[in-house]
Amino acid sequence: MSQTITPFSFAKRIPTTPSIGSATVTKPDHVHLSFGFAAPHLFPIEQLSQAAADAVSLHGRKALQYSGSGGPGQILSWIQARSKVHGIQAELDQILVTYGSTQGIDLATRILVDPGDHVWVESPSFFSALQAFRTAEAVITSFPIDEEGVRVDLIENALLDARQNNKPIPKFLYTMPTYHNPGGVTLSLERRKRLAQLAEIYNFFILEDDAYSELNFTGNTYPPLYTLYPERVIYLNTFSKIIAPGLRLGWIIADSSVIAKIRLLSLGGSIGVFTQEIVAKLLSGFAFQEHVDSLIDHYRSQRDIMAKAVRESFGGHVSFHLPEGGFYIWLRFPDHVNTSDFLQDAADRGVSFVDGKSFYVNPEGFHYARLCFSYVSEAEIGRGVKSLADAYFAYINNSNSNTNSNNNTNTNTNTNTNTNTNTNTNTNTNTNNNTNTNTNTNTNTNNNNSPKIVAVLAAQEDIRTSDSEQLIKELSVELGLLYESDGTAGFQASDVEVPRAAFIVARLDGHPVGCGALRPINETTVEVKRMYTRPDFRRKGVAQAILSEAERLANQFGYTSIKLQTGPKQPEAAALYERVGYYRVPIYSGNWDLVLAYQKDLNS
Repeated sequence: MSQTITPFSFAKRIPTTPSIGSATVTKPDHVHLSFGFAAPHLFPIEQLSQAAADAVSLHGRKALQYSGSGGPGQILSWIQARSKVHGIQAELDQILVTYGSTQGIDLATRILVDPGDHVWVESPSFFSALQAFRTAEAVITSFPIDEEGVRVDLIENALLDARQNNKPIPKFLYTMPTYHNPGGVTLSLERRKRLAQLAEIYNFFILEDDAYSELNFTGNTYPPLYTLYPERVIYLNTFSKIIAPGLRLGWIIADSSVIAKIRLLSLGGSIGVFTQEIVAKLLSGFAFQEHVDSLIDHYRSQRDIMAKAVRESFGGHVSFHLPEGGFYIWLRFPDHVNTSDFLQDAADRGVSFVDGKSFYVNPEGFHYARLCFSYVSEAEIGRGVKSLADAYFAYINNSNSNTNSNNNTNTNTNTNTNTNTNTNTNTNTNTNNNTNTNTNTNTNTNNNNSPKIVAVLAAQEDIRTSDSEQLIKELSVELGLLYESDGTAGFQASDVEVPRAAFIVARLDGHPVGCGALRPINETTVEVKRMYTRPDFRRKGVAQAILSEAERLANQFGYTSIKLQTGPKQPEAAALYERVGYYRVPIYSGNWDLVLAYQKDLNS
């Protein structure tokens, strides 16, 4: 037999990388803030051991058959009764046990989505869910979250746009409305109601992942989306967070017609019937609510310990929403930070975390990080957060050193350029022609590596045409994701309604990497507002390209000066402005500690 094996072509839908979320470090003193695991000392080991013994001794032969003994039926009845506590009324034929809620995501996707169908998600979102949607070859669109959960207003705008312009309506929206992973936020009651209404109006499903809802730290309750529109909500939950993840048991609640479709995918098999037998025995004599209360007390304390450690170790360098439940704190760093850049250094210092980009559909979220407080001890939280802060500050110091080095290099380059210019002034005509040729070549080379600028102007009379408005809408959808949870969803048509204004977008490879708006302050001065560069494209000429376009347009419109603002915590931006000819001017309103103003005279 030949020793050479011919390469095989596997299905293209198979992911190129595995799902992520836990570190591979096995050192005993390593702090795993990346692990989204339950606390192992809270597993009901003694009760599970007795339940397993009872399952074997009382029903062993039947429990080990394909269909099991009475356990699966008892599990369904328990799920039905527990769901009523949360306001969910479901018949037994509306409940299906799964291998954890992740299998529920996969099964729901498989019955709803054909390749090319649209699925909408939150931004950020659970990475295993994103993997399932990609494997299904869905077209995924994401919508940002804020402290009240996903931006339902943006979803509504997108649905309206889809209907008016004959674009696809999503097959479903995947959401984790209660104690979001990774964001820690909870969808407000008002938004829950409106989202359910939109599902009815536009006829799409909501895939509701409610894995953390039992871990309620505050006592505030929120109705599951299923209770608001059961006909179009597929509800997912799991025993992983409330008993033990190794059981691999979860459940789906949905309309009976949906459950019937999902059953067709089981190929006649049942889910972990012996495990169901064990869990049924456990729950039959288990003080479940007391157990949940003990989980809540522990995880609430862990959350508070981590929040305190973050504040003490990072100070004002990060912000976060204090979660009302669940397992996670979602850290937001300054916009110019890329948390992926200090993952390895943190690991070398003895702590792991999940970098923000792992939770996004598009290349974004670089300045976020997820920390899990459920798996580690109190001492490990303090040590791990301190080590993470050390890695972050080392990264910042190194970045500042590189910036200073780059600035020195730029100064030398400018000096050389001036020298060359003086030399060229004294050369003959042929030399000048050669210089022009070289300049054109360099320009073309730069264009290949530089952002492409898209500008929608308000100087022409036809700016308010439908074509211009549609372009603004399309760019706004793209740019909305850049702003994430700070409440800004990109630009609206009103941003360029005034005369002599512009909407500027920088793109690379068809994707937006930066933006800005040019709006008049008075007859002589224009202001650059909402200027944003995607974190992974900082120091790559994007901001300078936007500024150059803004200055060109300002000149075209007849302005004599241009102004912009930044903050003292953005030294790279300030350095860029000063490097390209802007100078500091006083601020007469706003917070002097947070805002710096710069101006450039265009005709000087």
